[in-house]
Amino acid sequence: LDKLVFCEIGMDNRAATMAHFRMANKQYNTWGHSDTSGYSTMDYFVSSKLYELPYEESQKHYSEKLILQNGMCTCYVNPTAKYNLLNSRSFYGLSDYEKIILCPQSLFKIHPDFDMYIFEILLKNPDSSIVLLENERKTKMYERWDKVLKNYPKYFGVLSRVKFVPGQSHQNFVNLMKCSDVLIDPYPFGGCNSSLESFSLFKPLVTQPSIRINGRFTYGFYKKMGMNELIANNMEEYVDITTRLLEDKEFYDKQVNLLKERSDILFEDQETLKEWEELMSE
Repeated sequence: LDKLVFCEIGMDNRAATMAHFRMANKQYNTWGHSDTSGYSTMDYFVSSKLYELPYEESQKHYSEKLILQNGMCTCYVNPTAKYNLLNSRSFYGLSDYEKIILCPQSLFKIHPDFDMYIFEILLKNPDSSIVLLENERKTKMYERWDKVLKNYPKYFGVLSRVKFVPGQSHQNFVNLMKCSDVLIDPYPFGGCNSSLESFSLFKPLVTQPSIRINGRFTYGFYKKMGMNELIANNMEEYVDITTRLLEDKEFYDKQVNLLKERSDILFEDQETLKEWEELMSE
């Protein structure tokens, strides 16, 4: 082969094994698994200027030579357009009489640094609950949180407003997004597909970009849409933005309307297709 593209080294054992071999003159990695391979057989990592730090800084995070496209680097179809979303909050055991903040990620993405964000948001918003997706890590999460509470007694009581929803089908998962008031992107390991799902539903999503690509997708999507008011630089800003979305209806409606006007730009990105065609035909 002249060129071979690996879309997700690290997500599948077969792909991870095959990537150790030199099967093409030039071999490319990209962010179906958002991290460098570390393999000497991988020549290039294809990413986007939307997500990465300036080139010299970003290149330090990759064993491959970094290629930065101008487009989104992947052409997405709107992930929720095919659904008729009708389920109410009661379907998930949630109340209509409180504000729901959803973190739509697997628990392995909830870094200990993000625990303090969760506690601070709950402390400042006593009429709100944070909803997480339940899996086998739930017990370990509570063990970790118990240690935090021993050092920060002011947070006693807020854990009663952390609620877990069992795993759902994709349709029920995005319906849960629709039922929520505000979505939050964990730091420093954020979302990607879930962010596009939330934007397709016009749901405001608070984010804080980290230094590596796996914490910068949501930031990049906002950059593509020309939106910056839901991007935080630190925990204090993150908590303030979340609180403002919950308390300031005018600010909330402004973000929703901007998403209605601009989120289509995130889907079926033709610039991406052209850039991949040019890269493969060089």
